[in-house]
Amino acid sequence: MTRKSKIIAATAVIGIAGVGVGTAFVVPAIAGQTEAASVALSEQEAASIALVAAPGEVLESELENEDGLMVYEFEIQQGDAIREVEVDANTGAVLENKIDDGDEDEGEETDDEDLEEAETNQN
Repeated sequence: MTRKSKIIAATAVIGIAGVGVGTAFVVPAIAGQTEAASVALSEQEAASIALVAAPGEVLESELENEDGLMVYEFEIQQGDAIREVEVDANTGAVLENKIDDGDEDEGEETDDEDLEEAETNQN
């Protein structure tokens, strides 16, 4: 193999390796773009809807797939409280509007305790 052939072969191998590495970073970005492209509302439109439901300052937003339903989730600062507002990314319906206590599991335990207390009071 001539020196020129070795250089061409080495360049090809490096190029192929570079494409593989580049693909690893690009594919997740394309997947996120695909999700965003498959919804009727833009993030700004959904944020406007969320801010009508819970006036304040948007701290964080995220487009999520929740059991096959595309939902924008917003964290909105209202004074000392942070509200979590979910907006259907296709219909604009407000699906959730609650104060974010920071620990969903804790709230579920409270609900269970309330249920147990109610059952005890009935007996």
